[in-house]
Amino acid sequence: MKIKELKRMMTTFEDGTAWLEYEVIDNSNKKWFGYELLNDIEDNVELSANKINVNDLKTKNELYDLLYSENEILYIDEEDDSDTTYINELIKRISDDMTDFPQLEGYFELCEPGEYTVGRTIIIYIDIITKILFN
Repeated sequence: MKIKELKRMMTTFEDGTAWLEYEVIDNSNKKWFGYELLNDIEDNVELSANKINVNDLKTKNELYDLLYSENEILYIDEEDDSDTTYINELIKRISDDMTDFPQLEGYFELCEPGEYTVGRTIIIYIDIITKILFN
């Protein structure tokens, strides 16, 4: 297995943190990508291939949406009845992922309807990508 740093880029957290993107080539020559959150862009970090494979997650589509979005938080809103089935199904998939991979707990949040939202909102925090290898 080979691991190679690809690039470092500042986050938009405005706290001096940076993302480090790296490539993992497994024994079958398949390429995976991992991410680390650095306190400083110059930080040294040990890169690891010992992460959760995105294909093992029931929420992989949402995690790819988060990875490729320009935001550090993914909001999935229930705005009307047509969203209810999807939200219920997503809640079940999140629950399954957290049962299978307890280290993901804390990266997903369910907000009930409130002052600013009509329906429920599921929040997925970007830090979750540091636990996963993407292909």
